[in-house]
Amino acid sequence: MKWYESVAVPGFSGRFWHGNVIYNGSMWVIAGTTGAAGLNDVWSSPDGVNWNAATAAAAFSMRQGLSAVTFGAPASMYVIGGFDNVAPYQNDVWTSSNGSVWTSLAQTTPYTARQNHTSLVYNNKIWIIGGRNGGGGLNDVWSSPDGANWTQVLAPSGGSPTQFTPRYGHASVVFNNLMWVIGGFDGAFDNDVWSSPDGITWTQVLANGAASPTQFSGRPGLSALAYNNALWVIAGFDGADRNDVWNSPTGVTWNQVTVPSAIFPARDSHTSVVFNNSMWVVAGNSPSGPLNDVWHSP
Repeated sequence: MKWYESVAVPGFSGRFWHGNVIYNGSMWVIAGTTGAAGLNDVWSSPDGVNWNAATAAAAFSMRQGLSAVTFGAPASMYVIGGFDNVAPYQNDVWTSSNGSVWTSLAQTTPYTARQNHTSLVYNNKIWIIGGRNGGGGLNDVWSSPDGANWTQVLAPSGGSPTQFTPRYGHASVVFNNLMWVIGGFDGAFDNDVWSSPDGITWTQVLANGAASPTQFSGRPGLSALAYNNALWVIAGFDGADRNDVWNSPTGVTWNQVTVPSAIFPARDSHTSVVFNNSMWVVAGNSPSGPLNDVWHSP
């Protein structure tokens, strides 16, 4: 499996726990942290090589551990929650059609403030899954048809046979008409895999276990994709930063497609998207500090 560096030094600064979406024919990088300070800049690229600043300071506060999605008709970008060193945990929602002007949405029944959660679009709704706040990890699930009106689909609990344990730094993705939760941190490094058709009842597709040739190691700060009829897991932190890539057609048995590792530097807290018929890895944290590189693979 070959990876190609699109640009070694794009316009945006090194960062991790940022947002990353595809919108209006471009890839977008939103906010995050340098490790020393939060960010609220927004960048876009039509090709992963040439990057343009939509704004150096969006209307939303500087933040890390946010989630971002593209949603609606006509579509817009949404920024959801995060940690901004002031409140510090946020439960706000912001939307933009151009990346430069952002509007705060007044909410009905706001979701619990959090960071390091995940969001996805499924069944014509935005979903929020897990994360953490001052009380620790979360495993609740919320949905909204518009980003303003929120319903708690699943209440927080200690975990059960039909609900994954409270966690953050996990990955979520839509695949085979199901929502998936993969890995993360729940007091230990997780490598379990869960799926759900409705956000209420979750099936444990793969239990936590020792790393093996058919199961990636437990890790938070990973990214996940649905691409080419398979689930993909990329990098993360399992006690050390990784640059391995795994895929699975079912979520049960995993195949390491980069042996021993990919060419891009090891990292965690990065993002991945599918864009222009390739998988992309954008920025992240590394042993040498925050990264601002961009890599892709067909």
